[in-house]
Amino acid sequence: MVGARGSSSQMGYSYHPEDEESLIQELGIDLGGVTKRVMLILTLQAWQNPQVMADADIAGALAVILGTAALHLLVGKFHFGVLLGWSVLVSMGLSWMFSLLSQPDSAGPVSDPVGAFRMLCMMGYCQIPMAGLAALSLVLQAGPLRVALAALAVAWSSFTLATVLVGAMPELRPSRSLVIIPCALFYLMVGVLTLY
Repeated sequence: MVGARGSSSQMGYSYHPEDEESLIQELGIDLGGVTKRVMLILTLQAWQNPQVMADADIAGALAVILGTAALHLLVGKFHFGVLLGWSVLVSMGLSWMFSLLSQPDSAGPVSDPVGAFRMLCMMGYCQIPMAGLAALSLVLQAGPLRVALAALAVAWSSFTLATVLVGAMPELRPSRSLVIIPCALFYLMVGVLTLY
């Protein structure tokens, strides 16, 4: 006789670990999409497919932001809260500003405004060059080369984010120069954190 509780097979329950989904799948993280977005940024081809970059996927963006903060930590700078806080606040401000800029002058079709969440996702992915700068800062001494690399990373990130935003909101195309300036200011702040 089996105990009062019975065995699992008598109760109709059988556990098969191979039937379990992985944790990544349970959380809804699309590794294929994350890899595709990262490769679009690294190969400078985000301008060819801005709709893929404009998808709201926080997993990769959060990994880039936290990875940048972790690289700062290896240098002795504790910037987790600063990078996350600035990213959230700037994404809210930029989404508000660009929704005002994209107001149509005529009766043409209007795209959906980029909300703060989608803006945070795009900003995080476009921060990949800044993460590369943080990684290079581990091995490079302070000097003109590091400053030049910081300027390149800021320009790369800003141009990519502006391109993705113009692709997601075509009515921003005439004011592209106005789009790139606040993007550059945000990445400039991240670059200054990395340099100093």
